[in-house]
Amino acid sequence: MLLAVVLLLAQALKAWLGETGIYLLAAVSGISDVDAITLSLARMSSTGALSSGAAVTGIVIAATVNTLVKALLVAALCGGVMGRLVLSTFLAMIACGALGLYLV
Repeated sequence: MLLAVVLLLAQALKAWLGETGIYLLAAVSGISDVDAITLSLARMSSTGALSSGAAVTGIVIAATVNTLVKALLVAALCGGVMGRLVLSTFLAMIACGALGLYLV
């Protein structure tokens, strides 16, 4: 059901705000789940409703937000050394993802 809702929202936001709407939805979706937005953007890209570049950017945005949320949860729940270790590792992962997006 979540996949259907995200796909519907993606179509509506693309029509209303263009690629900016897709990126906004990706950021909001990434707070809780990456699967639904990934499948939705992949489907839209395969049907020609969305460029592959916009789909990739949206997926990277969702994954980045999801990773940050998880890092913040660890930092809040564990704190100390564990929080710093996870946060620094996740920030390095995000930087690599941003570099990959930039190079593509």
